[in-house]
Amino acid sequence: MTWVRELGDYVRLIVRGPIIRQTREVASGSTLTGDEGFIIADTSSGNLTYTMPKSQGDGRELEVLKLGSNTLTINMYSGDTILGESDVKIYADGEWTALNLKSITGGWTPV
Repeated sequence: MTWVRELGDYVRLIVRGPIIRQTREVASGSTLTGDEGFIIADTSSGNLTYTMPKSQGDGRELEVLKLGSNTLTINMYSGDTILGESDVKIYADGEWTALNLKSITGGWTPV
């Protein structure tokens, strides 16, 4: 299996073989299920907002790939935080930005 995603004029993401973690391209207003391991958030058409699943504090990691030049807002599940905040905004002028998050007790932390 080959999965291809264009990341602008000069970058192409190609995955050959099986993707072990569930990959999901999120739409604005989505709430993640907790089964995802890799999220693609395409902000090329406008700002995007989604909500993280409840942190289980089990060390599970979630990778977020933000495409496009608009803002991505990641809301935490009710009661969870990320570095003490209830949400995080990713602003980027480039074609893409990556963020790795780890589930800890009471929320998520960048790794």
